[in-house]
Amino acid sequence: MKTKVCIIGMGPSGLMAANTLKELGISFTVIDKNPIPGKKLLLTGGGRCNVTNNLSKREFMESLTVNKRFLYSTLSAFSTIEIINFFKSKGVELQLDKDFKYFPKTNRSKDILDALLVDIREDLLLNETVYSVKKNGLFQIKTTNQSIEADYVIVATGSASYPKTGSDGFGLKIAKSFGINTIPFYPAETSVYSSFVKENRESLQGVSIKNSIIRIKDTKKSFTGDIGFTHFGVSGPGIQHLSEEIYHNLNTHNVITVSLTELKETDIIDLFDEAKDTGKSILRVLEQCTINRVAKFIVEHFRIENTKVKATSKKTINKLIEYLLRFEVSIDKVEAKENAFVNGGGIDTLELNPKSFESKKVTGLFFIGETVDVHGPIGGFNITIATSMGHQSASEINNQINKKQKH
Repeated sequence: MKTKVCIIGMGPSGLMAANTLKELGISFTVIDKNPIPGKKLLLTGGGRCNVTNNLSKREFMESLTVNKRFLYSTLSAFSTIEIINFFKSKGVELQLDKDFKYFPKTNRSKDILDALLVDIREDLLLNETVYSVKKNGLFQIKTTNQSIEADYVIVATGSASYPKTGSDGFGLKIAKSFGINTIPFYPAETSVYSSFVKENRESLQGVSIKNSIIRIKDTKKSFTGDIGFTHFGVSGPGIQHLSEEIYHNLNTHNVITVSLTELKETDIIDLFDEAKDTGKSILRVLEQCTINRVAKFIVEHFRIENTKVKATSKKTINKLIEYLLRFEVSIDKVEAKENAFVNGGGIDTLELNPKSFESKKVTGLFFIGETVDVHGPIGGFNITIATSMGHQSASEINNQINKKQKH
């Protein structure tokens, strides 16, 4: 079998590349090992599919964790507006949720997948596992049932997150076979495990704190966001965002501090000072600072006598303020990369042309989506990145074809 472009992987990046090639009139084949396309896409956003968000390009890139400038060209060419218009052209309207995230109006991820598939179904090869990709003039792709020859190859196989969906990191094996440098996948945007929380789960499980200031103790790594204590540790958007930094620092810094209140230190001090005149107890002031369960836990866990504030030493009050603002939680491990919402790592961005995602070492070989070492937090970032890279890589192939035809 021969085709102009072979796309390996049917996630949002691969499918967007296919749609762009279709529009440009370039022949292509998309291969996936699964019996159905877009298996992982169907799970995103709790089945609703958070497609993109309403951040400006600058705000979007500043929110990324690694290689922020690498995506400048592609996000300038294809981002939120273009994504919204693409799905609208396929009959799917996106709506803004909570002034930040865009979801399909139907709240069904299947509608997003159907929009990506509607024009390209005849070009899909399902239930085909790729075993090798080689190049001898043309690319030779060996799969379960056939050999494919192609002028160009786009690798869009995803990371190692949720391997049951077919996302097993195979793209890194392809890269290594060509001598392209890769960074091992690691967990990002996920929860953390803590034996301390587990031991105190009867008091802490189900407790949520809004706008907690989370720090990796004795480092400059911090983030502010909502957290929640679970039966095994700590989760929530704030923890998820900082989880990859926790992962990287775990061997030397395995303690995080979290604020258990939204109040500033000066506000807490004022409440304790006022309590001296009103005769309030320690527990009553703590309940003014945080939720009742947390206030009670602090008193019981640290064995603080619930006396009136005016009868409490300044040293004890200072300790209580410290517990509220910098409550220490020891971390045992970060959730495995296979269960993380997002993975860091992938193809080293230094190996790719940032304007096309073509390998600098192998002409005609492109890597896009989660296969590459670029990712953002939860909130429409990663589907935006994936679709943008898919569009850009296909557009570059079109440019190369046109240049060859002119010569």
